Amino acid sequence: SRSSQIDEIPIISDVKRGSVAYRCGMIQAGDHLLSIDMHSLRGKILNEISSLLKNCDDIVRLRIKKDDIYSQDNLCENVVVYKVQLHRQGGPLGLTIAGSEDVFEPIIVSDLCEGGLADKTNAIHI
Repeated sequence: SRSSQIDEIPIISDVKRGSVAYRCGMIQAGDHLLSIDMHSLRGKILNEISSLLKNCDDIVRLRIKKDDIYSQDNLCENVVVYKVQLHRQGGPLGLTIAGSEDVFEPIIVSDLCEGGLADKTNAIHI
């Protein structure tokens, strides 16, 4: 990531092809990296950010603000950042993912099962 001033939010400059971030298809160059596992990155230098990433658990929670090329101010106040958590309570999530064995291809949610948990939440749309 890059940042021109110390109190700026880091910007993702590149997503390595074949990485987990690339395969999930959600993170792109130009996105703002707001936090790693609830640790705010505002004002952090690259070494601190790298250390947070290297020392995190197997499951990493990243808070990302998508790059908005149509906005005059990329950090405008009316941007909504949200996450979706589905608690399946022993049952299926009710979604289908698609991908390939090729690590350079992203994995995507390709379908929602009508009436399934993901569909009922109305938080995920295809």
